[in-house]
Order: sequence, then C-alpha cells, then structure tokens
Amino acid sequence: MALSFTVDRSSMVVGGYTHVLTGTKDPSIVAMTVNGISGRITFPTGSTWKLDLILSPGTNTFSIRGRDVVPNWTPEVKVNLALPGADPEAHVYFNTLDQHALIVGIDRNLGEKNWDFRNRLLSYAFARTGANMEGLFHAAAHELGVKAIDQALGARLRRDSYGELRSPEVYCELGPVYFWIDSPDMVKSGETHLVDPRTRSIQLDETPTWISEVRVFDERGNRVQDKRFTVDAFKRTMTFTDDELAGLWISIHYPYRARIDYREMDLDELALAIQGVMVGGEALLEANVATGTGSLAATGLHRIGRTLMTTDWQYWDHARVQVTPLDDRYYQQSMLNRYGAAYDTKLEKFARRARDKSTIGWDNLVLDEGLWEVDVDDRALDFLPRLWDPVFGRWFCPHPADEGYYDLQEYRKYEGRCPTHGFELVYVGLPRDQIKSGICEAEALYADVVAVEEEL
Repeated sequence: MALSFTVDRSSMVVGGYTHVLTGTKDPSIVAMTVNGISGRITFPTGSTWKLDLILSPGTNTFSIRGRDVVPNWTPEVKVNLALPGADPEAHVYFNTLDQHALIVGIDRNLGEKNWDFRNRLLSYAFARTGANMEGLFHAAAHELGVKAIDQALGARLRRDSYGELRSPEVYCELGPVYFWIDSPDMVKSGETHLVDPRTRSIQLDETPTWISEVRVFDERGNRVQDKRFTVDAFKRTMTFTDDELAGLWISIHYPYRARIDYREMDLDELALAIQGVMVGGEALLEANVATGTGSLAATGLHRIGRTLMTTDWQYWDHARVQVTPLDDRYYQQSMLNRYGAAYDTKLEKFARRARDKSTIGWDNLVLDEGLWEVDVDDRALDFLPRLWDPVFGRWFCPHPADEGYYDLQEYRKYEGRCPTHGFELVYVGLPRDQIKSGICEAEALYADVVAVEEEL
C-alpha cells in the first residue's frame, strides 16, 4: 500500500497572516518536508500532522511530501493559501505636534513622521526666517524638510605675497544666473571694435558697471560725445545715433563687471572661477568651500545682492531650494527656448501661474499681449516677455552633438562655418526680408528722403 497523507479542508480557510495547516497521515510516515525543508512539520499524534505558517499578502504556495524510514516518499501535494492584501496607505492623525504647528503656521509634509516633524518645529526656533529674500530662502528649506548648509561657500579679499591687497574695494553679487564681481580697478581700456554699418552698433566684450562712465574714441583718438551713443548693459551692446562712425574702428574705455555663469557648476568649480578673476595678473579674491559640500550644485546657493567684500569671510548658505525673482531679466533669458522665445518654457508656465494667483492690480500681469505704451520706461511696474514675438533666426551646426547656436556677429566671425565641427552653419528662423521696422504693412515705417525743388 502506497504512503499517503491528507490536508484538512477546514485548515485551508485563511483568517489572518498567522495560520495553522493540519491533516492526517499514514502511521508509517516518520518525516515530512515543506518546500524541500524538513523540521517545520510536527506530529501531534501518530496519524496527524501540523504546520505553523506566517503568510504574505497574496497567494502562498506550499509543496508538502512525506517519507518512511526506508525512505519511501509520498507524491508531492501542493497547497495554495490566499491571504487578501491591500496597498499600505498613510493616515495622518492630528496630534499635539500639529496643534503646536498651527501657532507658527507650519504644515506637516506628506508622509512626515512625528519625530521628523518635531525636529523641524524645534528648528524653526533658530531659523533665520523673515519677510526678506534670506528669510524666504530658509523658510522654504524648512517647509520642504531640507536642511540648509550654513557657510557652504566663502570669499574674501586676497592678499599678495607682500601682504598687500590687490584691490581694497571689490563687490560681489550672486544673481539667479551669474556670479558678478566688480571693482574700480576692473577697467577695459583700448577695447576696439568695427562699427556695423547696418545696425550702427557694436558688441562689448564685458558688461559695463556704470553706463555713465563709458568713454568712446574714434580712429584719431578724439572722444565721441556721450549723446551720440547709447549703451544697453543687459545686452552688452552700444548703438550710435548717427552714421558718422558706421564702418569705422573705435576704441572704448569703461569699468566692467566680471560675470560667471554658474548654472552648470558645482561649488568647487565656482570657487575656482571666483579665484580666476584677475586684474594685472593678480587674483582679487580667494574662495573656499565647506568640507564635504564641493560636489553640490552651485544653483542651491542663497542669492545675495551687491556686497562690498572685506578681509573677513563673506559666506553664502546652501540648500536644495531656489528663491528667484521672476522679473530678473537674466533669469528670464536663461529660460528661453533655442529660438529666443518664451513659448513652451518654464517662464511661460511661471508667468501663467503668477497671473492666476495674483491678487493685486487689475489683470495687469500679462504674458502674451503687447501694449503700445510710450512712457513704459517711466513706470515702476515690471513686465514679462510676450509670447508672439517673431523668431528672428539664428545659425545652428547640423552636427547632432552640437546643441548651441550662433548670432549674426558670430556667424560673420567664423565665416559661416562651425568652429568646432567645421560644418556649414544652417539658418533657422524668420527670413531676413520679412523683418520690417514697423508694425503695419511691409515697409510702412521706412524713412524715405525725396529731394524737392522749391522757389525762394
């Protein structure tokens, strides 16, 4: 007679994650295995067996066999036990910590445990929060449960080998896109350019610190009157009001600001770039980074306005949050798409969100509409760029690994070829013959001079 055992049907009804499986057996069976493991099944009597189990959510499968002393093995019996399961869901209960948080206006973060919430509440007693950019920076870090790193980046005036300061007056500013450094000793002298006869303009090498101190000289060294040109520090361009210098060489003298684009840098790289700003072959500043923070992204630094540096360390805190004014023109420009427009960018999303949530003014926060406003420069209100400005076009390299673009000045500089890959640059954008100077029909506002004979 073949060896055999049975499983009690009543023991296959699951009531919880702890379960007991029972059955009967042939008295000659002396041992049983479950999933190939022996010792787990016990024998309360000579003809019964028992298996204590801890079930997991879902279907649990067990393979059971028995043997006698020879040993002869019984056929394998599979038993499937189903334990109903559900995805875990966090339930937040209002407790004493939440009651204290109401007093200071703090909300519990999603899934935040009591211990972490308690520590964040206690940290608010020492946090430098307030109604300013620094206070908002630290408050945002606390609200998100992000620990701010104090004194992550430091800089101070540098002394030379003789202990003297290279420049006693140096200013630093950390903006949303650039780290700026300027000093009265930072002066561009003898910078030469050929005035574009078509636009009567030039592109400056650096950003002027003060537009009023820009000096222009013609080819003979004669100074050009200030009223004959305008300077756009944001675009770093100079435009002349007449054609007298069109197509001629000029030289320029002006104080400038060194700018460091730190968006793709970590703190170590930014510190090296700061120390790389020199005047007369000597670095103006020395910089250091807190231990263990060198690999952090520089974009997490707290923004600080133009600050006079001293021989004492000036520090910038760091956290994985950003507090950036949306009206900053450099920040706006950094978010434009490859064609220089705002559509399908974060800037468009931020502007629409700000418009929807604005509680001041009368629908005066507009992104995609242009207004004819002759006195716009005299207003205190700021504005965001329009969506439907035409793409004037730029040149791109057809190489698949090249994602940059080139403007007209760079196109002419490289004679229409990519300086990196050698391919001929391709123009993408609005055709030049469609770019008009007016807002009406074609050539509507072009100036036309006609000689008319008249008797005196």
